[in-house]
Amino acid sequence: MDYYSKYLKYKNKYISLRNNINKGGASFPNEDPAFRHAIEESMKSTEEDDIVRQVLKETRDTNFMERVGKATILVIGASIDHQEDIDRWSQIDPNFIGISHMGDDPISDLGDWNEDENYWITVFNILGNRKFDSVYIDRGTIHHMGTNTGKVIGTAYGRLIKFIHERNITNKLYIHDDSISTTTIKPETIYSSILDTDEEYAKKLQVVYKTQQSRVITKGELSKYLMKYFRCCDTPTYINWSVGGQIIPELFVAWTRRE
Repeated sequence: MDYYSKYLKYKNKYISLRNNINKGGASFPNEDPAFRHAIEESMKSTEEDDIVRQVLKETRDTNFMERVGKATILVIGASIDHQEDIDRWSQIDPNFIGISHMGDDPISDLGDWNEDENYWITVFNILGNRKFDSVYIDRGTIHHMGTNTGKVIGTAYGRLIKFIHERNITNKLYIHDDSISTTTIKPETIYSSILDTDEEYAKKLQVVYKTQQSRVITKGELSKYLMKYFRCCDTPTYINWSVGGQIIPELFVAWTRRE
């Protein structure tokens, strides 16, 4: 019997066995004890794996909720499982809570914040709708919150800002300065290659200006929306970021909740 014929033989036996199990009448073919033993071991292993996974999940969730009770800050875009985030945010609070879909915790299980308009409601239900001393939006996070997809109010960013204001989640919101800048943004300097003609260089420069102009407009819309709910700018804070052995202080602008 060739390999493929053997495959079909055991596949059909497995399907027949599975159907019997589903009907509540499981029985194993007496003529093939090796196959019977393999299936028994496989079923036992699957059941044990399911139990282990359930215990680990319950332990994970319990530890997470204990952490929630101790946390003083909430960081949008960070993960409590990512070492770089741990190093940075533990400078302020070793029990910080991170919100992302990249970790292994009950909030990460929710998936992408852009895909559910009730995402923040669900998140804060998990957190017991508790308040935090401050909420941070981490570096490189805002542009992942749907801010280039339409009106700000309908984005994950827009819903977050409105939610934490209306529910009085915090009086202090800190946003990385590069996300919503309070200063005028100048186009990046372009160095022309010696191989570029004047026309080619002009085209490159035009593209850069257009890109930067779009960036300024986007940031202006985000800032305008934010200022409906929070006022700028109180004492900022810095988070030290280690890059190649060099410590870079990252500026987070402070916004205070409007009454």
